[in-house]
Amino acid sequence: MLGQAATVYENDTYHLNYIDVPVAFRASWNDLFAEAGPQLGYLLTAKSTTPAGTLNSRDAFRTFDFGYLLGVGYQPKKGGLGVGGRYNAGFTSVYKDPIDGTAPPEVHNGVFQVYLTYSAQKYHKYKKSKGVR
Repeated sequence: MLGQAATVYENDTYHLNYIDVPVAFRASWNDLFAEAGPQLGYLLTAKSTTPAGTLNSRDAFRTFDFGYLLGVGYQPKKGGLGVGGRYNAGFTSVYKDPIDGTAPPEVHNGVFQVYLTYSAQKYHKYKKSKGVR
């Protein structure tokens, strides 16, 4: 899943593009479900927009972001269309420590997602064979 975050710091705007790999553990109650688990994000691109123009700023950010996800949703047991909502957040700040020793700002990734799912209905049952013919 791809994610994008934008933040403003000292009149600059940063656009960070991540690919996230979530591992969701799900508990279901009839047609409702809750999910939670860890996720690992990989920074694809980072660009900063300043009054002077757009710059590649990938070196200023951590390459990996480890975080968590929490979500709820509805998925009919008989199959069909379902809907869910999920919040993903990072545990650590996205900024690397600057070379000059100053403290970077504490900025964490956080994304709320709404999604649709489709589950195919079971249209036949498994039949045991009665022997070899």
